[in-house]
Amino acid sequence: MNRQLTSEELRAGKVSRAEFATIPRRKISIMLDGIKSGSNLGNIFRVADAMRIEKVWVCGSESVFSTKFKRASRKIETWVDWECRNDAAALVAELNQAGNSIVAMELCDKSEPLFSMEYTLPLVLVFGGESAGVSWEVLSLCDGTVHLPMLGMGNSINLSNSVAIALYEAKRSFFFEG
Repeated sequence: MNRQLTSEELRAGKVSRAEFATIPRRKISIMLDGIKSGSNLGNIFRVADAMRIEKVWVCGSESVFSTKFKRASRKIETWVDWECRNDAAALVAELNQAGNSIVAMELCDKSEPLFSMEYTLPLVLVFGGESAGVSWEVLSLCDGTVHLPMLGMGNSINLSNSVAIALYEAKRSFFFEG
């Protein structure tokens, strides 16, 4: 019969915390434009750590770092490089100027299905807030847009779920190991 591994057993299979800080990150970052849910942000940080991405950019209100964020993140923000910025459009312009490919996950008339787009590294995936999505100003600066095909009656899924799917697709697309 299968049994769940204990925290100690899971930890035993990992590198030391000191060594982890020296391991290179994948050349993928995520930028969050106007996220409002602390729970979503905490879950996004956990996925960012799981995928060992380069950075998380949080644009908009810092009030999203709430008690709900702390509960959902389970202190994983210690292991994720992150930064808050006020101006999402200025950040996109800066990241684009630095040679990053900028792709927004947004339901648009010209967006491609997430699974069919060809990506280039370094890559910044942009996600919008839960209600408003990615701002038009930011969308106009992106190199492309992708969406998750919705096969059911709903038009979208939870933001942190979308981030998880997109990061795992990027992992598959670039044939990352580990």
